[in-house]
Amino acid sequence: MRGWSVSFTLAALVALSGSGCKKGEQPETQDSELARQGGTEIVLDTHADEPDKIHAMLARQGGTEIVLETDADKRDKIYAMLLKRVEASPSPEAILEKEGTSRIVVQIPGTTDIKRYERLMTTRAFIAWMLVAEDYVALDESNTWSTARLLEIYDRAVRELPDRGPDPSKPDDAEATVPYKDDEGTLVNFEAFDKKLKDEDHIPADTILRIYEDVDRLGNTVRTPLLLRSSENQPHVLSGRDLTLDNCTVVRGPHDEPWIKFEIKDPEASRRFEDVTDRYSSASDNGIPVAHGHRGWRLAILLDNKVISAPSIRTRIADGRGVIHTGTGTFEEANLLALQLRSGSLPTPVRVVAVRVIPPASEAE
Repeated sequence: MRGWSVSFTLAALVALSGSGCKKGEQPETQDSELARQGGTEIVLDTHADEPDKIHAMLARQGGTEIVLETDADKRDKIYAMLLKRVEASPSPEAILEKEGTSRIVVQIPGTTDIKRYERLMTTRAFIAWMLVAEDYVALDESNTWSTARLLEIYDRAVRELPDRGPDPSKPDDAEATVPYKDDEGTLVNFEAFDKKLKDEDHIPADTILRIYEDVDRLGNTVRTPLLLRSSENQPHVLSGRDLTLDNCTVVRGPHDEPWIKFEIKDPEASRRFEDVTDRYSSASDNGIPVAHGHRGWRLAILLDNKVISAPSIRTRIADGRGVIHTGTGTFEEANLLALQLRSGSLPTPVRVVAVRVIPPASEAE
């Protein structure tokens, strides 16, 4: 998207490699070398005029400017990763520029779907598979961890959590803080949330609590609390770090829904995945009794700590390949997620701090 060009001469390359000057003599300059013997100029160009074209589009029709903020020490790495996401997107017409020490400014011409660009830029795209602790829920005859109780624990903890808290990356700076919730009171810092629940012994020690939001046939949002197996030694069954993400592609599922194919690159992770899907499938001794037989334990798929689907394990997966049930319902969203996965998980959160309208040059004047 952002182009660059390089121009150099073969004569200059000869001069740089050493021209055989005697001691005390001054080497010839590039211009004098060219004047004496001539040379060849080579110009490398990788769409160097693309930014100029986009600036022209902004001047002609206006657009939108999105200001992003992240940790200063990770800003340059995130900038490169966001460039890769934009360049690989279906509509790569955008300019990214660094501002200050921790900000990135994105300028988009026209009336593009701004929310889509915000998701493209701010989704960290850390994906993980976690086993639902069915022994505490579906197999718990005492009903200690009922849906109502888990929902109450979750909602109360979110309410009690402050809007901001200490920045763990800056322990020596008492004034440095990070957001725990957004402006609408929605939880965004799951590390602080998990610590609160663990410190106050609200849930079993080897679990974390998440909410799976789905839509029923009538269009109503259904919130299902899930206790997920997680320990210090094994926080999840599988994560994006274990996958060959370059090959993530979107395919159609059996009911015409979008799936994302993946392949496990790490042999140890593949064996672990096979063991879990074998031990907790519907055909195993651990199968959960239901009206018409048994079902497997659920294996939740989380994107940036939010459950996007929780399918039951039907059979052992032994070939290191599988699909991600995106839960989005649209192929556009699935393709966006696949693009984000291929470009890599952002190392730290990226926040939108401002969205501004860029008027056409004629209006600005």
